[in-house]
Amino acid sequence: MAHPRARLGPLHVLRDPWATDLPWVATGPKSEEGYRGATTQAHGVRSDKSASPWRASSAPSRFDRFASLVGVAGHAYDSWEIGMNIALLRATTISAVVLLGCSISTDAAEVRVLLEGAVLGAYQQIAPQFERTSGYKLITQFDFGPNLINKIDAGEPFDAVFLVGDFEPLVTRKKVSAGSQIVLGRIGVGYAIPQGTPKPDISSVDAVKRTLLDAKAIATSGPGASGRYVLTLLDRLGIADQVAPKIKPGPGGLAAQLLARREVDFAVIGLPPVVGKAGVEWIGYLPAELQNWLPFTGGISATAREAEAAGALLRVFSTSVEVLKANGVEQPGP
Repeated sequence: MAHPRARLGPLHVLRDPWATDLPWVATGPKSEEGYRGATTQAHGVRSDKSASPWRASSAPSRFDRFASLVGVAGHAYDSWEIGMNIALLRATTISAVVLLGCSISTDAAEVRVLLEGAVLGAYQQIAPQFERTSGYKLITQFDFGPNLINKIDAGEPFDAVFLVGDFEPLVTRKKVSAGSQIVLGRIGVGYAIPQGTPKPDISSVDAVKRTLLDAKAIATSGPGASGRYVLTLLDRLGIADQVAPKIKPGPGGLAAQLLARREVDFAVIGLPPVVGKAGVEWIGYLPAELQNWLPFTGGISATAREAEAAGALLRVFSTSVEVLKANGVEQPGP
């Protein structure tokens, strides 16, 4: 028998304001006050002004078509694993609904998720199947980590949060329930180049320093976790003044576009935003002496309205090892 709450639409995503610079986002006036206000679905398009305080788009955009493609990318490879993981949690999720006294209804309960955009690829493979199997609807905001943390500190309601980088301050400030956090993987920083161009030598500290000094233009993730690390790395190598002016910062999606158009020599970036992108080749991680593995962590809000569902989503992530790896997230190190 199907779960009584299982009638729901696909994954809803609130668009990232930084993504307005990308060519696959519908054009329109930008706002400096956060989200431009489009509520979209990863497997379709919906305009629903009542569903969100942000302005809703009235027609399908190139972003919506892009999200649809990402949502099914790698589906044949990963769907069995995700389905099995969710099946193991199904009884737990149904029991939680009963224990919480939720009425049997065709209206799906909403789980509010804050997600670092770097891991959007894996999320858009895992989340839709979680929705269909659990009967919950995921309302997702994705952005750079610092922006999400600012939203949380300002009182943004959420049930689950996924971040790349230092997660403990949220626990210390009692924004995330202590003990709920799970390190789901780690993201390393390395080099990506335009496909077919010569590969720079990044085998040693001196070699990396030389490539940075010789480059004409370099892409990074800007305010993203890897982009912030690159700035500290330049200081550490003593070449910030010479190299910083060459950097073209922006979301990982923008870095991939710059690489594909050969507008930069290379990107120093985490793997997830560039893995599998057309016209882009990943050549490897920074040497161990320069590497900074960034933890990818999920946790449950200390004031979560749907804590059981948030916990189930975290557990699905923790067991979807192949999906994460295919999207550039390595397993946690020792």
